[in-house]
Amino acid sequence: MLLASLQPSLSGPPSEPLAIAWHNSQVDTIRSAIIRIRNEPYRFLDDTNLAGANLAGVMVGRWGGANLANANLNGAGSHSGVTNLFEANLAGASLEGADLTYTDLLKVDLTVANLAGAQLRAAFLSGAIFIDANLEGANLEGADLGACELRSGEEIPPADLAGADLDGANLQRANLKGVNLEGANLSFADLRGANLADACLVRANLTGANLDGADLEGASLDDAISRPGWL
Repeated sequence: MLLASLQPSLSGPPSEPLAIAWHNSQVDTIRSAIIRIRNEPYRFLDDTNLAGANLAGVMVGRWGGANLANANLNGAGSHSGVTNLFEANLAGASLEGADLTYTDLLKVDLTVANLAGAQLRAAFLSGAIFIDANLEGANLEGADLGACELRSGEEIPPADLAGADLDGANLQRANLKGVNLEGANLSFADLRGANLADACLVRANLTGANLDGADLEGASLDDAISRPGWL
């Protein structure tokens, strides 16, 4: 999105005027993009750089591959069948209370993102990265989370899914090691082959969930609800 003529030379450090012009061009690009978003919410903004932008309350359009790292998307809305954020960078973004129902979020990076209270019902989140994300109170009913990554390495805290609604969600082969699922609704969720080692499933609802091949070593299942005789 930036003008090639304003990019600093790779042969050496840019002069101060050139560096200032290059920085200002980035700011102007983001500003103009935000204006377009607010005036034309359905606009295509694929691969646009919106890192750190304040987009609270906007209607998200087709933004596949966009850079939204550390952006403010609190309370953002979506258009059913239109909103597309596949492979977008949302690392560190705040999406508290955002409504992304039915949104395509394939392979999106949500590392350290704040999704507290977000609506992600029936969202397509296959391959998404949720490392150290806050999903407390998020609604993921019917969402596709197949092969998603909620944990990577012992040094990185797991995602928080306490109280999340995952009714009927697809979590096949998902890495949920050590994830906090206390009080979560996992009824009829597909957890085949999922890694739930050391996960907290205290008071979780596992009624009708498919746990064939799941790893539950070290998981806390106190007061969890399941089909009779399973626990």
